Parts: sequence; C-alpha cells; structure tokens
Amino acid sequence: MSRPDAHSDIDVLNAASRIRHDADPSVAICYPSPDRVDKVARPLRAAGVDVTIEPADAHSRDVIVMDTPGARMIDPLLRADDDTAVVWRLRGNTWRASRYWRLGALKSAVSTRWLFPRLDGAVPAGSHLASEFQARTQTTATDAIGLPIDPDAWPEPDHTDETLRLVTLTNADYRGKVDPIVERVGLVNDLLAKTGGEWLIGGDGRFEDALADACRDATHVRYGGFIDAEAALADANVLFHPSEFDIQVPNAVLEGMASGLPVVATPFPPFVDHRRIRTPRSDGELVELLRGLVDPGLRAAEGERNVAYARDAHDPETLGEQYRRFFAEVTR
Repeated sequence: MSRPDAHSDIDVLNAASRIRHDADPSVAICYPSPDRVDKVARPLRAAGVDVTIEPADAHSRDVIVMDTPGARMIDPLLRADDDTAVVWRLRGNTWRASRYWRLGALKSAVSTRWLFPRLDGAVPAGSHLASEFQARTQTTATDAIGLPIDPDAWPEPDHTDETLRLVTLTNADYRGKVDPIVERVGLVNDLLAKTGGEWLIGGDGRFEDALADACRDATHVRYGGFIDAEAALADANVLFHPSEFDIQVPNAVLEGMASGLPVVATPFPPFVDHRRIRTPRSDGELVELLRGLVDPGLRAAEGERNVAYARDAHDPETLGEQYRRFFAEVTR
C-alpha cells in the first residue's frame, strides 16, 4: 500500500479553512496521523466548516475531533468545558485491535466503561462499527460517515485483455487480514495456472512472513511486501480483498473502486451488505466468479459502476454535510 508523506503540510490545510461560518460550529482536529488528517479535514472544508489542525486554542473551539489519540484521549475530556464537544473519529475496531496490545484486555475494559462514555460523540467510518460502539458504550452518540475518495486522482484500468491481474492491498499487522489471504493462495494459484494471470499481494506488518511463506512455491501468486498502491492499481484489473477483520469498507477497497476495478471480497459483514462488492460464499463460487471476470467487457462495466458509486457516495462535500449535521447535534 502507498505510504503517505510523513510531513503533511498542515499549514496549507489550515490556510484553506480561514473563513468562519458563524452558523456552523468551529472544529479543531487533534492528534491526526499524517496519512489520515486530510480524510477528515477535506470533507469539512468542502462543506464550508471552519476547521483547523492541532490549533493551540483547541479547547476554545466548539468541537474537538480526535483522530488517533490513544491514551491522549484523556486530556481533551478532562480539559474540555461544557461548551466544547469532544468527538472521536474511529477508523478501526478498538476491541479487536486490543488483542494485540500489551495489557489489552485491561485497557479495553477501562476505556469501554469509563473513557468512551464520556465522549460527546463518535464517528466511525461504517455502520457496523457505529452500531457496535453504541451498544458497548451505551451513552455515546454515533454517526457513520465514510471516507472521501476522488476517482479523478486514481488510475484508469486497462480492461482490454483476457488475463486476470488480481491485486490485494492489506495491512499485515492483523491475523484477521492475513489468514484469509493465505487460505486462498493455493486455490487462486491453481485457477490462474489454467487461465493465465497473476495475483499480487502487497502490504507489510508483523505477519508479513506468513504471506511470504504462503506464496513461496506459488507460480502465479506473488507477495510484494510494501508496494505503491497507485502503481499496483494501475497494473491490475481486479481488486481482491480477502479479510475477516475490517469493520467497515477500508481505504484499499475504495481506492480499487475509484480506479475502476471490480471488487471481490470474502463474505464478511461490511462487504456482504455493500451493493458494489462481490462476496462469493464458497471456494466454488469464488472460482466461478473469477473465471467470469476474465471477460474484459464484464470487468469494464463493473468498474464503471464502481467509479460512479465512489464519486457519488464518497464525495467530500456530501460527507462534509453529514459532519455538519452531526456536529450540530452534539453541540446542542
């Protein structure tokens, strides 16, 4: 997957948001990771919301949005007064991730019982996580707001040949992402040995050795470690995303859609419920589906629908309006 510049130009983002709209709440984004700050700031700016990144006077704003706070979440909750709403922008499932933390069970219990219920709101990127967060914390207002994506910023695929070029972009830090890929290497390799083509798997992390070992003897499946997402998507004609960890549609899938690729995933809840993701329920269905996608016309038609979906459902201004309504609710 592509690794963004660690030195995001926060000053440029702040300069783009100087205009104050008095009817809207002022928003401070705190603790942003460099690769994610624009995912929150861009929709807000597109909707005309006054937003700044890590301002010194964050606690004077109407809303503080925490992006990747970790233990630092405590500080805004302790310092914020009744006029400042504190909101957490979740991207992943903290309860699943806690399995990999030191003292994870203890930290998860303390956070769930004491910390999270003190938030004024939480904004997961998907409805499944929003429902789980509300059920576990009981008191926190939640609203599922997706990630922005611009199809014009992603490559256009070549759907003229009858050779499958599958690509998977994953995070190898989680077994729930790695194991479903490993389990399908042999099956897909056997299919590609008959039809021709290649499956490129990209992504690094603590379990990358499992991916490398699974692909070592495969003739048509290759593990590339850390790879550039844009280049990989430009060379591919199908995005294949086996996963049993994602609690919402991840960036990799959205990027595949924006690049005009058909998307094939495992029958995991966030994917099964999505109208633009194909989720074969058995090995036989997977093989049949991939055989069908050898047809360049079928791939092209499906890819065009995915681009249209990405442009419509993940438009920054549309997402920004969702944020505005949610902030109005939590600041009342």
